[in-house]
Amino acid sequence: MLRQDDLTADFSNLLPDDAEAARLTLERDLAATLRPARDYFEDRVELLRQWVMHRHSVIGEQWLLGLIDYSRAATLFSVLAEAVVATVLPLVTTALSYNQGRVLAGRFVVVALGKLGSREMTIQSDLDLLFIYETPDWVEETDGPEPAATTAYYAKLGQRLIAALSVMTGSGSLFHVDMRLRPFGDSGPIASSLRAFKRYYRDDAWTWELAALSRARVIAGDLDLAATVTNEIRAILTQPRAGDVILADLADMRERIDRQHPATVEWDCKHRRGGLIDIEFIAQALQLINAAKRPDVLARSTSDALARLGEQHCLPAEVLADLQASLTFWQSLQGLMRVTQDRAGLSKPSLQLFDKVLMDLTGLDDRDARRERVRATAETVTKHYAELIGVARRSN
Repeated sequence: MLRQDDLTADFSNLLPDDAEAARLTLERDLAATLRPARDYFEDRVELLRQWVMHRHSVIGEQWLLGLIDYSRAATLFSVLAEAVVATVLPLVTTALSYNQGRVLAGRFVVVALGKLGSREMTIQSDLDLLFIYETPDWVEETDGPEPAATTAYYAKLGQRLIAALSVMTGSGSLFHVDMRLRPFGDSGPIASSLRAFKRYYRDDAWTWELAALSRARVIAGDLDLAATVTNEIRAILTQPRAGDVILADLADMRERIDRQHPATVEWDCKHRRGGLIDIEFIAQALQLINAAKRPDVLARSTSDALARLGEQHCLPAEVLADLQASLTFWQSLQGLMRVTQDRAGLSKPSLQLFDKVLMDLTGLDDRDARRERVRATAETVTKHYAELIGVARRSN
């Protein structure tokens, strides 16, 4: 059991600045935490949940104390989740092998999308995942006492991984896992073969799915397959595309999001017009349009994508400055809201909490001035969104 004095002592212990080094440090710490557990998967999952809560609290407190900034906290929340996935995958693989064995020469990877893929997570972000496997043509089933067809085996492996990451324990659940971004969405298989993955994204994927793929990062599994998948994603994203189609499709998708998630509260930094989604759509649209001729525009995080679009002269300097400042403001506000809300044990933020966090973020004592900052930020982004993407043309 993690003690409160351990938690307090960790507030001043900062993880390495390099993201990969931070992830390695977390993986080692997690392995040491799980080592005393009995050889029961449930015991390990409970320890895992306590460890995640502990680490979330440490990162959140370091952020609130000003020891790290938003960007660093978002990266650490993300590599923490990566460390958990990378630790849990071999545990569920071993547990599944007792009866079903393994696929001879089979390979499997976990790909992160969304805020996990871009390393922009908050304390409450979902894990957007997809699973890809590759097997030799001559292998049709596993080698265990209860053999399963390779497709069924990898589907079950994916399901076991989802269950382990989202299971409810005595301390709560680890993460909410979202698989809707996989090929064919909810109607598609839990795990896709590499061949099917290539075919889908080259021939059948919608524009919004290609936009989502711009944030994809392999976070666990076989290293050789990880390199293959990473190269394939880059090849898909650098295919020539019609700019007017990209803009029309993403404008239509934005309209659908607006109808499904109307922003009715001030603290909705994500769905509101002029909020995070508009900035992300601008970055993703311009990457898809320009990547064939300027592959250096590709970057997983929205901040890096905007910077590279500016470097490649795909965004005017004044627009770039506006979008970067707005992105930092919205991300910081959303992240601080969620950390503060989580610490207070609230199921949702209140107007009072929103106002307090806004004051902490802006340093403005006047409530009207704080609300004006929110309004002006949204207005600036909305103006650039209208200029760069435009209005929906195919909504129905």
